[in-house]
Amino acid sequence: MGGPVKSATRPELETVAKYLASNFPRVEDTNKVNVHQEAAAVVEFRTKHGNFRESGVNGRKVQAAKDRMSF
Repeated sequence: MGGPVKSATRPELETVAKYLASNFPRVEDTNKVNVHQEAAAVVEFRTKHGNFRESGVNGRKVQAAKDRMSF
């Protein structure tokens, strides 16, 4: 390892990507909130029930909770 890099063809890259995805799946940290999944739930709720009365995101609260979030 560590030698010169050879360019790969598209099929070769797809093969490597498929191998990595099947042998090294993404592991979700169950101690963190997945923001993307939660955002989808919020959009669904707002679609069904209308907008929240209070809008906006408190940046300080997000910053304080960033260690408990994943994306």
